[in-house]
Amino acid sequence: MLRFLLLFVGVLITLFSVEMLNPVQHAVIQPFTGLLASLSTALILPFDQDVIAQGRVLRDGTSGFAVSIESGCNGVEAAIVLVAGIAAFPAALIQKCVAIVAGFLFVQALNIVRIISLFYLGQWNYTVFEWFHTTDVITQAGTCYRSNNLDYDDEVTFRAKRYIYERARQDTLDPFCLVVSYIHPHDPYITRPR
Repeated sequence: MLRFLLLFVGVLITLFSVEMLNPVQHAVIQPFTGLLASLSTALILPFDQDVIAQGRVLRDGTSGFAVSIESGCNGVEAAIVLVAGIAAFPAALIQKCVAIVAGFLFVQALNIVRIISLFYLGQWNYTVFEWFHTTDVITQAGTCYRSNNLDYDDEVTFRAKRYIYERARQDTLDPFCLVVSYIHPHDPYITRPR
């Protein structure tokens, strides 16, 4: 477990450090983000001829509404965490390579669905769009005792702990990987007052 944690943190720090470099941003990240906008547009065009990709911006030619795919919204950070977890996991190199490619494609497919959803959500109801994806959710952050998101995260923690306890009782030394996905930190940014 210690080996996994050290490898995971080491790969994570290395990949995030490389991603933050200006040459990498200009040569890799920004063109990749533009590619996401182009792919999103290509998927939309058969159904909506008014959509235009301009760099990393998805724009509706009729209404003028646009979404800009910014750093943190291009799925690169999620892919980095995935790659670090896979790289640290004890498996054969070919298995790691297949998992990294498949995981990256899956993360990006979900991200494209998210981008297209936000694009149409903003055209349908800008107030709802703002609530889902602007800085208002940060400025309105605060505390509460209960929310659906906090309850969900509590349930995920409970089930993950239960799985680990049940796994520890089994008579096996086979390695395993447990992925736990929380809603937080994500908007709405609320937490308990502790």
